[in-house]
Amino acid sequence: MRAEAVFKELVELPKEQRRALLLQRCGDDPELARFVERLLDSDERGLTRFLETPAVARDKFDNAAAEASSHPRRIGRYEIVRKIGEGGMGVVYEARQEHPNRTIALKVIAPGMASRQLLHRFSREAEVLGQLQHPGIAHIYEAGVAEVRTAGGLAYEQPYLAMEFISGKPLGDYCRDRGIDARGRMALVASVCDAVHHAHQKGVIHRDLKPANILVVDEDAGASRPEVPRGDRRAEPSSGARSMFSPPAVPKILDFGVARATDSDVHTVTMRTDVGQLLGTVPYMSPEQVSGDPQQLDVRSDVYSLGVILYEILAGRLPIDVRERSIPEAARMIREDEPSRLSSVSTVFRGDVETIVSRAMEKERERRYQTAADLAADIRRYLNDEPIVARPPSALYQFGKFARRNKALVGGVAATFVALVAGVVGVSVFAVRESRQRVIAERSLRETAEARDAETRQRERAERRFNEVRALANAMIFDVHDGLDKVPGTTEARERLISTAVKYLDSLAAEAGNDVGLLKELCGAYSRLGHILGRSSQMNLGDTKGGLESCTKALELARRVVEILPEEEQALLALARAHEAVGAAQRVLGHTKDANEHMQAHFEIMKRLATAHPENKEYRRTVAIGHANIGRMEWAMGHYDKALEYFALSRQSHEAAIREDAGNVGAKRDLTVVLIRIGEVLKQTGDLKGALAQFEQALVLCEEVMAANPQDPFSREGVAVAHTCVGHALVDLDRADEGITHYMKAKEIRERLHKDDPRDFRTRRNLAVSEFCLGNAYQGMKNYQSALVHFRAYADKSRKVVELDPNYVVARRDLAIALQRVAETLVELGDLDAAAGEMRASTEVYDAVAAKDAQDAIVAMDAAVAHMELGRILLKLSRRPGTSPDSADRLANEARERLERSIARLEELDAAKKLPPKGQERLAEAREALKQVAIGADAAAATLAPSLP
Repeated sequence: MRAEAVFKELVELPKEQRRALLLQRCGDDPELARFVERLLDSDERGLTRFLETPAVARDKFDNAAAEASSHPRRIGRYEIVRKIGEGGMGVVYEARQEHPNRTIALKVIAPGMASRQLLHRFSREAEVLGQLQHPGIAHIYEAGVAEVRTAGGLAYEQPYLAMEFISGKPLGDYCRDRGIDARGRMALVASVCDAVHHAHQKGVIHRDLKPANILVVDEDAGASRPEVPRGDRRAEPSSGARSMFSPPAVPKILDFGVARATDSDVHTVTMRTDVGQLLGTVPYMSPEQVSGDPQQLDVRSDVYSLGVILYEILAGRLPIDVRERSIPEAARMIREDEPSRLSSVSTVFRGDVETIVSRAMEKERERRYQTAADLAADIRRYLNDEPIVARPPSALYQFGKFARRNKALVGGVAATFVALVAGVVGVSVFAVRESRQRVIAERSLRETAEARDAETRQRERAERRFNEVRALANAMIFDVHDGLDKVPGTTEARERLISTAVKYLDSLAAEAGNDVGLLKELCGAYSRLGHILGRSSQMNLGDTKGGLESCTKALELARRVVEILPEEEQALLALARAHEAVGAAQRVLGHTKDANEHMQAHFEIMKRLATAHPENKEYRRTVAIGHANIGRMEWAMGHYDKALEYFALSRQSHEAAIREDAGNVGAKRDLTVVLIRIGEVLKQTGDLKGALAQFEQALVLCEEVMAANPQDPFSREGVAVAHTCVGHALVDLDRADEGITHYMKAKEIRERLHKDDPRDFRTRRNLAVSEFCLGNAYQGMKNYQSALVHFRAYADKSRKVVELDPNYVVARRDLAIALQRVAETLVELGDLDAAAGEMRASTEVYDAVAAKDAQDAIVAMDAAVAHMELGRILLKLSRRPGTSPDSADRLANEARERLERSIARLEELDAAKKLPPKGQERLAEAREALKQVAIGADAAAATLAPSLP
């Protein structure tokens, strides 16, 4: 055939040489040229098969009438409605069948591609595939050949496949568009495994499984949920998995058109030497499938493809990317190269998920799951927090699984575990002490060389035991902690683990003198404990004061290490990190000056290390973070221009890291923080549109980060923060309806996080903030009743956070803001008496917060504004009809005092150039209100004047 001959000639040429020869060979036939180009394009993508695009109902073509001339009106007994897909070897149409009356998807093979062997294979496969009756498989109705005539009168025989028409989305698109989390994606793949296993039981191997060939249909669209076949209980979890975790919709597998029966004699798996001989999509093929030996192909090849699918929808990329490689090179890579580990994309997948995916993609068939049902069963075990069978259940592994299923008990179990290890440590410490004391006593009695040798050996044995048990305790305790670090609901358990670890490491340190290694371990332990107790940027227990104490101990230990090893890289790094931890803790407690000193010390050490080790990317990243920290300090002190300068330096560094590695999730996360900080400064200085642009860019990046870390609480909270910031800007731009949409998304994320880990202090506070955001939006829309509901919820939640940790300045400021907003809303609703009470309470909280940190210009301004608002309320009350003269005087006098206090503080900030434009506006309002008080006093004096003697 002419098309085949031209394709064979061109495919062997370099890509840049093909165009000229194509025009030479097909110059008189543009249709032939386009067809050969499609074949070449398919070959470039590794798709030398009759059709790449599955039967997906995509609305690619809006004008069906415009298409009518480009496709036949009928093929056999099917009336063509429209084209819905096209690939290198053929087309998919939506078609109508009269008897029975139904819509079907009709695949047709392009003219010139239908060989006698291919037609024979279609006929045989139609019989086999007709046996597949499963809700998760798109039915094949018929395979046949019909005579078709073109508009020019040319007649040709058209092979076709009539299939069930599915209106759904490809698996990958569905998961992205619906924001399905990792557990939901795994549940969908488990359902796909059920359908594949059904086909395998009927003797059919799919051979072309990939996300594009799996459509997902929402249950409310009429899809029936696939059930586990009764004859195969292996596909079920051991304890009711379907009721505990069901997939969010129903996946349906398409394109069994290149499947083969397990006993098929049609050898179509060989590498491409002729057109159409390689069937399947290369990135998803198993090593045995690309090897070309049909005798090696069995159901485990589909298991491998399922593993690749699972990897891709979790990681967002292929485990072995062969899309730009030639077919021979792609085949070699699949046979020989190891896939990228799933945990290289995100450490969230380290453990069970990575183990499941890796086992499904083993190079050796014998090491894979032996059936699709086995893979489905292990996925469901993971979803139910049961031990999977893909690896031996070690004690540490079983403990991690137990922690997920029994969050309430895990703290006690963890502490018991640590106590057991610590008991051994204690015995060893005692043994060291006893040995040393005995050696001293016996040395005074025996001075022979033999005795001294024996004593030395005894001491060495004791010291060796001391170090071995120390290593055991350190490894076991901290391995468990790191395993729980990203598990929601384990905050308290982690605190018990670390505090117990520190207790016994203290005992070891008492015996170790200047043992640098042990001092470093203690430094790391105290730092971890400080973070768990009160680090506001991660899951914590809300003990900010205890967190600062632990971080300070870490800093003292780090200084001791640097005294011993003043130039050692790791010692300096530990010191820098300790300064940063103390600075962060000081900032949370409102000690801005102290926080700044520690942040500056951290920054200077990291600059020194980055200069000495320019090849170290982590050091460069830390310097960039240091710039952002200093920018935040300048912002808090009201130095907005300086803050933006430091933020710009940080941004440039993070953007450079992303250009260097587009998959650098850490750099993306760091950049989102900087973008949000820039946006907050721009918003505070009045550039609302500029702020919105920064926030929207941050939201895009946060969603990318969460896609790579869908189970990571920190990544999920990052998306919530970005939604909140976008909402703030939209509300300030009088687009409150849009802002509320973003606020609700943030609140939903935080409610799930709080449900996962009720003890997490950070999420408690952030959930309170979501209530503030919604109240603020409704207030801007003048929906004061709704605003009051959310502001009161904000106040209640903030009050609980303050009760949990009275030292947490941020939470106390939240409470002050909440009371202030409740008061403002009550004013709008006409309840001035209640408003005055709430605003008075707000000023009391503000004054206490401001007194703790005179350096914080933002808190000082907010406190001054609250006094101004109270003064204005009191002024209104003094003039309310029916108010007695004495009450009016008392209220007016207090109003004057509040306003004068507000003006004095705002003028002080203005003189120090720490008052932003919004503060300037509030200062003008306070001055005007004070004038009104004076006018009222003058009027009252005038009224009394005639009665004076």
